[in-house]
Amino acid sequence: MEESIQTNGNILFKHNDCEFSLRCCALNEEVVLSLFMGRFYAPVQLDTPDKTEYDTVTVMLNLGSAVYYQIDSLKAPRIFPSNAIALCYSDTRAGLCRYQPQSTKLFALQVPRRVLLEYIDVMQIGLLTKRKLEQREPFLIMKSANSQFHRIAEKLSEPNTNSNASIHRHLSYSFISDAARYLLQEEVTLPRRMDSNKGLEKAIEILDKEFVLPPTITQLARRIGTNETSLKQWFRKEFNTTIHQYVLQQRMSKAVRLLSLGENPISHIALEVGYANHGHFAAAFKKEFGCTPSSYSNKSNTQRIALSCE
Repeated sequence: MEESIQTNGNILFKHNDCEFSLRCCALNEEVVLSLFMGRFYAPVQLDTPDKTEYDTVTVMLNLGSAVYYQIDSLKAPRIFPSNAIALCYSDTRAGLCRYQPQSTKLFALQVPRRVLLEYIDVMQIGLLTKRKLEQREPFLIMKSANSQFHRIAEKLSEPNTNSNASIHRHLSYSFISDAARYLLQEEVTLPRRMDSNKGLEKAIEILDKEFVLPPTITQLARRIGTNETSLKQWFRKEFNTTIHQYVLQQRMSKAVRLLSLGENPISHIALEVGYANHGHFAAAFKKEFGCTPSSYSNKSNTQRIALSCE
């Protein structure tokens, strides 16, 4: 891989199957901006082996295609959809991302954990998230973004010069505070019944094991001892997703792992992740990743690239 490091903070990477840039710059004494832009001509995996501990919260906005996103400290891999905004905390950067033959653009702001803790404490929002931050417990909260976040991100993505440094400084804090309110607005108070956390954990455990033939929402609610409405609300509050979407994420994550191994035919993998119809599996996979399962599984085109920002 050819690599050139520019003096303005841009790191450019070129390869036969992809080209992308990573720009990192400090907008002020606390906020760091990262802008990742790339064009991929084949499935590519970027590995980040850095296990150095750090204490920063990241607000991410996906302005491009969906990304298979895995942070080692989190319990499970996630699909970061197009037009999604996320709040992420992890004590290390180690993990990987998989990109499909499409263009991608990921915008992120990093802020010290203590700053976000002070903000949500004053605003009295996100009390569940506050507890996780206090205990340094990794988490990823995700939701569909609105046009306001896109506009601010585009403005902040412009090169930081003396003429716009002031507006960048103010917009960076505005973006972080607006994103925190938007993502944590449903966490106004601690749950009255502490068994709701246990119920959600049971539901996740069941779906993680039975996503191939998942129970209906009615069956799942009955098995964990709650009702359908509460179950749906728990998923929306904690994961910013529906039960159906969660099952789909688990199926696609498993499919990606099996395809990467290249040990079984695609028809067999489709059955393993819950699709009796090969065509339905291919359609669902392409909708999430922008390419067919056969294209993804072509080992001769798949590259694994180590990304280090040291």
